Amino acid sequence: MKKTQLILLISLGLFLASIGNGAVSYLKRIGLYEHRAYQGFMAIHCDPQNGQVNSFGSRCLCMREPFPRQGASGQFVADEPEDNLSVYRDTGHERWLKIGKDALFAGFMLISLFLMHAKSARLPALSDSWPALLLAVNVAVGFAISLTLWGATFALIGLRSFEFLAIVLLGGWIAGELSQVARFVGWLLVVQATLVVLEMFLGMPLRTCPDSFRAAGTMVLSNSLGIFTVVALAFYTSFSQRRAYFAALLVATVILLLASGSGTGLIALFVLLAYLFLERLTGSGRRIAGAGLVLLAAAMLVNLPALTQRPDIYDSLLATDGRVGKMTELLRESSAAEILIGRGVGFGTNTASNLVSSPATVLPTSREVPKPFSADSTLIVLLTQLGIVGIITFYWLLGWAFWRDPKARLTYLVIAIVSLTINITEVFPVNFLLGLALAHTIAISRPKPA
Repeated sequence: MKKTQLILLISLGLFLASIGNGAVSYLKRIGLYEHRAYQGFMAIHCDPQNGQVNSFGSRCLCMREPFPRQGASGQFVADEPEDNLSVYRDTGHERWLKIGKDALFAGFMLISLFLMHAKSARLPALSDSWPALLLAVNVAVGFAISLTLWGATFALIGLRSFEFLAIVLLGGWIAGELSQVARFVGWLLVVQATLVVLEMFLGMPLRTCPDSFRAAGTMVLSNSLGIFTVVALAFYTSFSQRRAYFAALLVATVILLLASGSGTGLIALFVLLAYLFLERLTGSGRRIAGAGLVLLAAAMLVNLPALTQRPDIYDSLLATDGRVGKMTELLRESSAAEILIGRGVGFGTNTASNLVSSPATVLPTSREVPKPFSADSTLIVLLTQLGIVGIITFYWLLGWAFWRDPKARLTYLVIAIVSLTINITEVFPVNFLLGLALAHTIAISRPKPA
């Protein structure tokens, strides 16, 4: 099979895995799957002020508390959905769709190794890949710590968040053809926008009143949709050979960000557009425009709660249980060694959190597993797993790549911004796109000294 065909296969796999990963939860939210549970949920939890519920439900913006009713004992009890619907619960055959993203990573690695065996690809030189290798060594140390303290299962699950590094080191063969991947990423944005428009009219409100409805598409969570959307637009802009469809994709991006209520996504989109605008200017014009954009950014930050329809949006950053609070708590509860080199890979990931909280899980240690588990920020997750050393090596890699690869700078800038509020190493397909971008950076010829 030719390289062009393999790249087409990878691009199609990325598209299908991104749709399939959250397809079941999406179908549950719009009532096309487990429809009886959907009807029960809407009838009980939909705020009547937002319209009557018919067979598929009218647009319902927020979830109210169930009305009390008189039970058999004469006491008033709250209604509950008949099937106790959980849109995030996957059982049986539904899990196969989620495995698609892992199959994509595994397939990419196998294809890369096959091409290397056939002498059609090679590992990058140490002089070109040393920042990525530095992070890989850091991850290996975290794996050893996790293996020693918490056992093989926990340690192996922890490596799942760093699959993108394998793409970085093995994916040089695809670096020259990322325009084809970018085309599929653009189509993915269009499909997500189409799905979200339908979700806005039929979707279940999973947030209580007076908070606004937030769409998630097939990205499972609303914040993940917002982060993916702006990273996808940046990736398309960086690697597409033509920007003929940029305007249409920008419209799709705005729809997705407003529907998802992602404040971080809106901020990152502002930075993306400002970057593209300033890129066209020079000299004093750039300085004047830059000053105006700073004032515009300040106004946007002040009005962000209104733009996202989330009055408490800054609580996710500044509240006790927000990012700053969690970082403070983590630093207070960690030893000096844990702050420096972390507690081992796995901590801070959703997969590891589910493993530890499962009643059937018994870790091979008498030690109490430390808290907190949080996937809300790459900074917090890296500090938990790899310590300050991990934070330095990860962001050094992003900074080095930004300097080395002008073509991909917009992608790295956006990823650095969104990493402050979400663990990008665990959000698919953002982690896969990060791996491809870094593979491109490593594969290009070294910049000449000025």
